[in-house]
Amino acid sequence: MELNPNGKVVAFTILTVPSEDFLNDAPYAYVVVELNGGGRITGWMPTVRAENQISIGDRVHYVTGYKPGVQFVKDSEPAGPH
Repeated sequence: MELNPNGKVVAFTILTVPSEDFLNDAPYAYVVVELNGGGRITGWMPTVRAENQISIGDRVHYVTGYKPGVQFVKDSEPAGPH
């Protein structure tokens, strides 16, 4: 089953005390994304560092990242690795 890589943010929090694997990336947003076509998935957004940089309803898409997990960026950002 292939999931649509596009969706919108339906919930988020800014993590300032992450797990050991992500210590050098904090702060960052941890998001719940409702995918186009149905379903929800959690992921992280390393380019979002504060609450004023993200809103419920922001359009996002999945990108291949350098860390494990599902990484999203806003649709207005490039799709390349971060």
